[in-house]
Amino acid sequence: MSFKGTEHTVAGIEANFQGFLTAIPPALEGELNQFGGVSTYYTGVHFALFNGVISCRVKESELDQRIQETQEYFRSKNVPMLWWVFPSDQPSNLVEALERHGFVQASEDPGMAVQLDGLPEMSPMPGLEIVKGEDSEIMDTWGKVGAAGFGLPDFVAEPFGRACLKISEQQPGMVFNYLALLDGRPVGTSTLYLSQDGVAGIYDVATLEDARKRGIGRALTLQPLLEARNMGYDIGILGASEMGHPVYRALGFKDYCKIPQYFWQPEE
Repeated sequence: MSFKGTEHTVAGIEANFQGFLTAIPPALEGELNQFGGVSTYYTGVHFALFNGVISCRVKESELDQRIQETQEYFRSKNVPMLWWVFPSDQPSNLVEALERHGFVQASEDPGMAVQLDGLPEMSPMPGLEIVKGEDSEIMDTWGKVGAAGFGLPDFVAEPFGRACLKISEQQPGMVFNYLALLDGRPVGTSTLYLSQDGVAGIYDVATLEDARKRGIGRALTLQPLLEARNMGYDIGILGASEMGHPVYRALGFKDYCKIPQYFWQPEE
């Protein structure tokens, strides 16, 4: 894939995101389901990021029913969830309907993309080493660092690392996890997810609070993308947090769309 206008690029961002989300349930022995055009994923981890809706393609006349069916499903599982709203989701009043049914916006990350042949080269950083997470020992550490870097609850660390290791095993040569060591201390994480259309997605970029503003997040983004470029990939994509946005802009990324996430949980 190469840049062929905004619509084409947005489609590549969306497809890569949905591919990565779809890979999570099989890695944790979870479920993927369809409720009349609503695609859901469930892992059993009691944290919203691990359960949710990946896409919605329904008629406006059926929307309320489909939302209620989705809520009933996650209520039966007794887990919180995220409803990801992608640019091609239908109908156009989806967000208004979600809010009417009690969903609350958790975030609205910009979907960003960059042409990989325009990336800068890596600059040496004293004391920094980036290693691939290819076994359970490294990925156990990876999960703890990633969870801490994102400010997630401690119980999320183990399934977080286990899921990303399993995804890399289930899709060899397409998924790679990275752990940053600063003077030998684990301080940051990232994941590279490659899709068949030539798009390289960056996920899970996290740095421990006391190691931030040293270029570690930049390195954890740039090194995987340069490796993807060497493998023949053309475009890099990601969803940016407010903290990471200026870092990605400096690497050449541009905003192409918004990816809101809406939170809902069953009544206590």
